[in-house]
Amino acid sequence: MRIEDHGKGISAEKLAAAQSGESGLGIRAMRERLRPFGGELQIISNNSGTQVLVTIPKGQRPEPETKEQERGAELTSSQITHG
Repeated sequence: MRIEDHGKGISAEKLAAAQSGESGLGIRAMRERLRPFGGELQIISNNSGTQVLVTIPKGQRPEPETKEQERGAELTSSQITHG
């Protein structure tokens, strides 16, 4: 998935922090949510705008890290399936 804008971009300093994992909670949370799927988040930015690229390998199923997450995944799956 690609999301882009045509704004002024992200400063080089903030972009470096985002790419190194030293950024704010939002970007770290997105990366954490992608990790169980083997997904990746890339941010590309210049003075013409910013692109956020998310890739998830096809057919990849998440691996729950704890029993609580596993129960949560079952509940979510059940809600989606049954409505």
